[in-house]
Formats: sequence, C-alpha cells, structure tokens
Amino acid sequence: MDATRPPMPPAEAIRRWRDGLREVEALTRAERLQMTYEERLRAIQQLYSFWKSLGLLPESRPLCERWIEAKRRWLEKHAPLETTF
Repeated sequence: MDATRPPMPPAEAIRRWRDGLREVEALTRAERLQMTYEERLRAIQQLYSFWKSLGLLPESRPLCERWIEAKRRWLEKHAPLETTF
C-alpha cells in the first residue's frame, strides 16, 4: 500500500456510492431524453460558457467550438422541422 494514499473506504460504502451514482445517472438520462434538441444544444453551450468563465479553458478552444458547430449541424439535420436555431 502506498503511504501517500488514504485508506480505501469499506466495501459497503463503495457499494452505496456506486448505487447512488447509478441512480443519479439514470435520472439525468431520463431528464435529458425529455429535453428537445434545441434545449440540449443550449445546455451544451451554457456548460461550455460556464467552464470558459471559470478560466479553466484556454481562451482559444477551437476544438470545442468546432465540436459545438458539428453538434449544431447534426441537430439541424436530425431535429424535427419545427425546431429552429
């Protein structure tokens, strides 16, 4: 055992944490599936803006911006016709 690492929690605590994580992920997925494509895109853009405002992303992040544009194009292609961007 490495002296710099804290001891592992008991197996029961790890199991409860994993069960809780699965439940949160299931709820998050169910909530995400209820969102429209436009709401999903807006959520992605807000998350990106949040990380950028914290200064955790470099000022020029072309890969993320290209990813957002690619996602926008995909949504335009696959979204219902009444959705506008």
